[in-house]
Amino acid sequence: MKIHLLRHGQTDFNVQGRIQGQRNVPLNSTGRQQIEKFCDSHDGGVSEVYTIILTSPLRRALESAEICSERFGISMILESSFAERRFGIMEGMTKQTIYSRLGIRDVEMLQEGDGVESMVDFRERIRDGMAFIVRQYEQERILIVTHGSVIRLLCEMFPCIQRWPESSESFTPSTEIIPNGHLVEIDFSLPLLRALQLK
Repeated sequence: MKIHLLRHGQTDFNVQGRIQGQRNVPLNSTGRQQIEKFCDSHDGGVSEVYTIILTSPLRRALESAEICSERFGISMILESSFAERRFGIMEGMTKQTIYSRLGIRDVEMLQEGDGVESMVDFRERIRDGMAFIVRQYEQERILIVTHGSVIRLLCEMFPCIQRWPESSESFTPSTEIIPNGHLVEIDFSLPLLRALQLK
């Protein structure tokens, strides 16, 4: 099994510094170009051939996955477990507005409240999604098209290695979200796989 995580392409909300959460924001032209550039690299920098694409159902991820599905000629399946975290009343606000009104610098660190999906629920949702994938797609080479918060959490749960653009350094979770159109690989170990299978 191989699992790669691709963050969706850029949106206007990304450019404006707005929190998207579960809003259905489309890709902008730059975002489409980012995903097309990733696809162009598939035969070169990205040597792995995927057998299936799983995608968040939110529009920006879905549009990114559709580009990959068409270019790679493989099927695409919606998987709601990998939708972005819900950020409640802050969705649509700029990060600057959130700080000036609410005094919050990093929405990723919020636990819950005001419609924000709790970290406990978010983590459980992602873990359930991973457990399902391990059971259902054990023999597949999987591309998951998803969101910054999802990838950040998965890279806290499992070691991750940046695969595109190419880098020899491990991807280290931090306050920085992986950029739009970038790819990381989950580095599974047998104990972690068994833990998910037994869940």
